[in-house]
Formats: sequence, structure tokens, C-alpha cells
Amino acid sequence: MKTHLFIAIALAALVSSPARAESPPKVLLEGWYTVSIGKDNPKTGMKAIRYGYYHDKASIEDGKVKYLNEYWKKEEGFINEEKLGTVSKNDDSLQPIFYNFRSKYRNAETNIDGLVEKGTQMTITVRKPGAQPTKRVRGLSQDTIFASQFPLWIGRRLSKMKPGKAVNFRVLLEDDQGKDFQPLNAKATLEPFDDFSRSSKTQKIKVDLDGQSTHWYVKPDGLPVRLLLPSAQIEVNLVSEKEAKNFLGE
Repeated sequence: MKTHLFIAIALAALVSSPARAESPPKVLLEGWYTVSIGKDNPKTGMKAIRYGYYHDKASIEDGKVKYLNEYWKKEEGFINEEKLGTVSKNDDSLQPIFYNFRSKYRNAETNIDGLVEKGTQMTITVRKPGAQPTKRVRGLSQDTIFASQFPLWIGRRLSKMKPGKAVNFRVLLEDDQGKDFQPLNAKATLEPFDDFSRSSKTQKIKVDLDGQSTHWYVKPDGLPVRLLLPSAQIEVNLVSEKEAKNFLGE
């Protein structure tokens, strides 16, 4: 039903509005990724847990940066899906404008919308089944970015970063993760090359956020090739679309 409604609206817009030439979106970054927990251990026969896979795509449309993430993860024997879309200013600040996050767990769906109003205030609305919508208003400093847009943000700074010198910024976690939508302090530090960064022709970045450290291996434009979260034994790797879609053995 929703699909037919969207088609009808689109057709009505075409009929009622004069045709106009629009430049096609410019893709900035795009990749498919697999997410594993733990490591294969030949001695014990233990295998890494194949937790999920996702698709990231960032582009410039209508003068703004638009980012889309589609994430499929296996939890309790079910494949659950998350979708995230964020829009920010197309400049080095990548200041947030609005976003939508949708999470589907079995038959329950959660929707979160965030909209910047009055320049630096974001109103966030959370909708869950069987509950009244809840709202939060959060102030955003000039150095706050969407967590999802970190690869773009680091890609625009990488050439000027110096090894060992941290760059501070703030992050808004779009799905909240129990932080009550408060922007969190973070810092990114360029690390020395290691075997993987040399072989993959990437830069290694350490990101400290909320008491945890992650290690990002990124291309000069910020495209992540590998992401490590040692405290949770999580490893994320850039792969082909086919490999990602086959990762959970669906």
C-alpha cells in the first residue's frame, strides 16, 4: 500500500510541476562491509561469529551531503534490519541538518527522527510500538557531526593530520545506544603504519569515544577498509557486494 501511495504522489508531482534539469548525485563514498565477533581458532575449532553486514553510501545531492546505511544483523536466529539516512551541510564541518533511523526487530519497529531547528538545536522524536512518541531537544556545538559521517569527516582532514596529534570533535549517535541523545566528546589520532595499513595502502586512525578505542584503516578519501573494536572483539571489513550478501548464509 505504501509503495502505491509513493508512486501516486511521484506521478502527481510530475504532472503538476514543470520539468527541470537536475544534476545527478555525486557519490563520495560507497562500500559493502561484513561484521564479525571473535576470531577463528584452529586449535579449539571455535569460529568467529558472523554477526551482520551493511551497505554505506554517501553522496552530494541538492547541495547537501546525504548518507545512507542499510544494516542486516543476525540476532537470536532472526535477521533484523536497520536503515539510517542522514543529511548534513556540504562543507568541512558536516554540520547535521536532519536524520531518520529505523530499526526492525522481528515485528517491532522503532523510528527516530532528528531535525535541526534554530540553527544549533536538534529536536529528536522517538516512536516505538505501543508507546507515545517521546521528544528530546539537544544543543549541537559547531564541531558536532553524525557518527555515521565520520569517514567523510576524517577524509576531509586526513592530509593535514600529524601522527600522534589528536583532533577533537563531538559525535551524535543516531540510534542513541542509551546516551539520551547527548553529543559525546571524541578524538581521532593518526597512528604509525603497520603491516595491514602498508599492504592495503590505508592510514590507521585511532578513535577514542565514550571510553572505548577503535582502530580505523581508511583510504585517502576516508573510505574505511577495516575497523577494529578490540574491547568487543569486533572486526569490520570492506568486501564485495556479493560476499556481503552471502555472509550470513541466508
